[in-house]
Amino acid sequence: MDRYEKQYTDALRFIDERDNFLITTHINADGDAYGSTLATAYWLQALGKRSTVVFHDSPREEK
Repeated sequence: MDRYEKQYTDALRFIDERDNFLITTHINADGDAYGSTLATAYWLQALGKRSTVVFHDSPREEK
């Protein structure tokens, strides 16, 4: 098993062993950060998990 396969397996085990998750972005998040955060929340919901999403600030306006 290579290093990445072990990390992947460990991450899946971590998720499988828990029911509740807190998901957040970095400060001054862009659209990609918001999208991936919400996608992760929906993915966890599809797995029967609960999650809370916290954004530090409102989405910024693109110039």
